[in-house]
Amino acid sequence: MARGKYASDRKNAKKKDEKRSAGGRITDEVLVDVRDVYKSFRVYFDKGSMLKERFVNPSRSRYENREILKGISFQIHRGETVALIGNNGCGKSTTLKMLTKILYPNKGTVTVKGRVSSLIELGAGFHPDMSGRENIYINGSILGLKREQIDERIEDIIRFSELEEYIDNPIRTYSSGMYMRLAFSVAINVDADILLIDEILAVGDQAFQEKCINKLNELRKNGVTVVLVSHAMGQVNAIADRCIWIDQGKIVEDGQTETVCGHYEAEMERRRNLRDRQEAEEREQEGYAVVQAADQQNESSKEAEEKKEIRKSKISERWKGSGQEGYSTAALCAAAIIVLCHAVQDIYGIGYTDGNNVYPELTWNMRLAGFTLYSVGQTGIPLVFICAGFQWLPNDFSSFENRKNFWINRFLPFLLLWEVWVLVYQFYFAVCSRVPFQITRWLKQAFFMEQAGLHYAWLVPVLLFFMAIVPIAGNVLQRIGAGNHRIFLIGVWLVVFLFPGLDLFGQVNGGVSSFHASFDFICYLFYFYLGYYLSLYVRRIWKGSKEIIFYALLLVFTVVSQLIFQNSRLSYLVGYSYFPVSIMALLEFDLVTRLKLNTKFSQIMNEMGNCATGIFFIYRPVQEFILKWWINTFDGMFALRVCLLWISSLAVSASIVYGVRKIPYVGRLLFG
Repeated sequence: MARGKYASDRKNAKKKDEKRSAGGRITDEVLVDVRDVYKSFRVYFDKGSMLKERFVNPSRSRYENREILKGISFQIHRGETVALIGNNGCGKSTTLKMLTKILYPNKGTVTVKGRVSSLIELGAGFHPDMSGRENIYINGSILGLKREQIDERIEDIIRFSELEEYIDNPIRTYSSGMYMRLAFSVAINVDADILLIDEILAVGDQAFQEKCINKLNELRKNGVTVVLVSHAMGQVNAIADRCIWIDQGKIVEDGQTETVCGHYEAEMERRRNLRDRQEAEEREQEGYAVVQAADQQNESSKEAEEKKEIRKSKISERWKGSGQEGYSTAALCAAAIIVLCHAVQDIYGIGYTDGNNVYPELTWNMRLAGFTLYSVGQTGIPLVFICAGFQWLPNDFSSFENRKNFWINRFLPFLLLWEVWVLVYQFYFAVCSRVPFQITRWLKQAFFMEQAGLHYAWLVPVLLFFMAIVPIAGNVLQRIGAGNHRIFLIGVWLVVFLFPGLDLFGQVNGGVSSFHASFDFICYLFYFYLGYYLSLYVRRIWKGSKEIIFYALLLVFTVVSQLIFQNSRLSYLVGYSYFPVSIMALLEFDLVTRLKLNTKFSQIMNEMGNCATGIFFIYRPVQEFILKWWINTFDGMFALRVCLLWISSLAVSASIVYGVRKIPYVGRLLFG
């Protein structure tokens, strides 16, 4: 509706000859003068996160200004009864509150002459714990009456409110209708020039509403100006001489009550019909969409099931069996961490003793740096077994044919590779240590009767043993639910890792060790079994950032523990069986395998991951060569020497393996 549709009516309404002047009660004296009034309020956004929003998004405003009144103007004369009508939120109550000086305009002027009595909020000015009689005195005083004047009128107030029986009860025991009766009775007995009423008459019962209307008519005859806000058009037509229609902060029409109310009700009816049509159209569209969706769902239910099965198979291919995304990166990470552990041992001498079983003396800074790097390096062995279990155990071993294929195609080539490298190591020892090559010693090492004299070479016989039993163990494990696996793993971790670790702290305080047996082989089995469980666990353990924070805390705890053990003369060296190291290895595997890489970088990491086995076999000779001819030339700077030895050993080993793997037959024979 155009805002100026009733402009002529508004001008005519201000003419004196159109005022209803029954009994001469309406005069030319202006008691209320509102001129070009604007009023806006600040509406704040989510107050609970205002401080957070300031830091995260400092440019965003915390609130917005909403303009409620947009330049309204009108005058009300003495003895006139004016009704303000309009939709909720259009500015009626705001206008009334400006007349009572509760609010003030942002722009424009509001002039009110004479004593004002207001009924804007139910129970405003009443104390809930005081009686009705006491509140009459309080409310009357607020409205400008002296005690003597209230004494003269209190009986009339009580009689009009019809609350004689309850007048000495606390106000908090009153109903909303009783509140309104008492408030209205006080307001009409203060000899006010202007009476402001905001929808308050809608609270009382029908009989009392009629009584109030009759009283208002009596006040009008006595020259009292009444301004009321109401949505009840019947009351407005019965009381008001004049009606002002406000819509969206502007006056649409100002004129005779019957005319303005008729236009207002016609417009509201038009809006209701329009809204009903829109809702009907929306319901029809929603119903059509629901029917169409149901038809599509029925038509494509089979296709959806097929897609679901395809999605499940993709997840299964990704996290079960061989070829999982991220596994190659984890294998490379395991090899790299083992190289780091040896670099730390070679530079700091951690774990090495002289002929008298005495560890080298290190300063506090050297111990702190050395044990930090050594603790990270100790996660290499768990990572190797986790990767092995993750890759081997989830394969399909349901048939004897599948088990036989695994032994022939996976176990035997790895066994042959180990025999070749035992021979290579014998030639290496013969050249470097000038020890004559011995066939009997090679045969003993080849058939596991003697351990190969190279660091961490003992890992391969253990892996070969696990590889031999994988088809049978995998077939059994796949028949057990994931929940049972989890319970069993937690129980083993408590007994094998946590309790012995806590026992060490008891020894620091003078206690005696309660764990005399070695759990090394059980630890290998635990990590191998954990790798299988992780192949079933599709989701992340935590979000990556939380995993990194927890990993850092575990590393700090491990290093501090080692320093405490050493300071207490406890001959214990943190290893893969220490309980925080087991969780660190688990987090490392989860972070590396779930790391999202772009296609090109993922291809590079897969290529490097295929070199992990070869790096494990060749790194020790490479590291000794670099240590002898280059790293030892750096005097001091232990941490820098560790980093240089680690990075250079890893880079040279990876380059050699990658290059030799390109040679036909030879590369396959040496590095698988």
